Amino acid sequence: MPPSLLSQEALLQTCLHTWNEAAWDEFIKRFQPVIAGTVIKTLRSAGGDAAQYADDVIQEVFVKLCDKDCQTLRNFQPDHDNAFFGFLKRIAYNETLNFLRRRRTGTRDDGEIPDIPVQPGQEALVLEREIGELLDQAAASEKDKTIFWLYFRQGYTARAISEIRAIGLKEKGVESKIFALTRKIRDLLEKK
Repeated sequence: MPPSLLSQEALLQTCLHTWNEAAWDEFIKRFQPVIAGTVIKTLRSAGGDAAQYADDVIQEVFVKLCDKDCQTLRNFQPDHDNAFFGFLKRIAYNETLNFLRRRRTGTRDDGEIPDIPVQPGQEALVLEREIGELLDQAAASEKDKTIFWLYFRQGYTARAISEIRAIGLKEKGVESKIFALTRKIRDLLEKK
């Protein structure tokens, strides 16, 4: 069957298990617009020149998806029909934030200091930093912080997190941790 006729899940499985070039071409054709839209929107909201840097960030997203034998894609566990689109948007958003952080601090893998003007008061970046500080107060351990960020920043499901051996919790335990941490952070935010 041609890759263009495959369902989203069948296409993903074909890509992961066969490394079929036509399947990967279809994967890029089908999902690149979702990734590009998220990257461009996030760059624009940060006040950067989206046209100048979007291609680089989009490439970083695809590298993230394919890195370590596609580990990020292999770990994806859908919990509803359109979950994969949300998953891709989350990865694209996070990779764009990582790009903006590297830009702000002047560090890049190639040593180049980018010249996009960054507005440090951007709401998303400030909120993420503030949540991180509150998480430091709310979390009992580094493992709790890892669970929180895997869920909210990386888009992992509770089930996917529970399957990570180092976490050592069942799905319900992960859900409880996420719920408790979210409640503690919300309480700390209300006290501010």
